This record gives sequence, C-alpha cells and structure tokens, in this order.
Amino acid sequence: MAAYWAYFPDFNVPQDTDHGVYILDDLNFDAVVQHSPVPVLVDFWAPWCGPCRMMAPEFAKAAKALAPELRLMKLNTEDHPEVGARAGIRGIPALILYRQGREVARLAGARPAADIVAFVRQHVPG
Repeated sequence: MAAYWAYFPDFNVPQDTDHGVYILDDLNFDAVVQHSPVPVLVDFWAPWCGPCRMMAPEFAKAAKALAPELRLMKLNTEDHPEVGARAGIRGIPALILYRQGREVARLAGARPAADIVAFVRQHVPG
C-alpha cells in the first residue's frame, strides 16, 4: 500500500486490509480520482442501504480479482453527501469507473463480483 499511495503524499487513504478496498472521503476523493496512476472504481454506498451491505463482499472479491491493475474504493454517501451530489449519484449502490480523472462508465444496483469484473474489463481493456 505504501508504494502505491506514495503518489499521494498529502493524503491518507485507509485500506480495509481484509478486503483490499480503499476508503475515500471528502478530503481525498478528488486527489485520488484525478491523480491515480491506475483506474479507480468507486462504490457509492451508505450503511443503511441493504443492497449496499449485500454487495460489500462481492465488491471485495472483485477488488482482489482486479488488483493491481485497478483500485476499488468505497465512499460513504451518508458521511460525505457533497461528494455523492457532485458525482450525480441519485441512487445507491452506484459504481463509477474513473480513469485519468474522468468518469468512464457507471453501473447502478447491487452486483455479484463477476458482473463487477466484467464491467471493468469492458471499459478498461487489459
């Protein structure tokens, strides 16, 4: 993790080490999305959202399958609603794929790991 996040010396981006998923907030979101050397898939979620909680283990499986070519991250829209609003999130869970600071694609609804991996591979050829 340290080598990867050396690109962001001013930002502390915690990682859920059990699942390989990074946690974003309103302080690091823009810097990470805009300056990441690899594509970033962000899961916009909230703790009260049943489908979000059901998808969490699938998102973690996808993170392991896609690393290190891509980083999977989560942003809690309840704690950071302004980031969700700027991203145009209207419902959760919502996945947005970013590459070189730009939105590449988005996917709405809870998905199994295989669908998440296929979605990424479709938009970021390996």
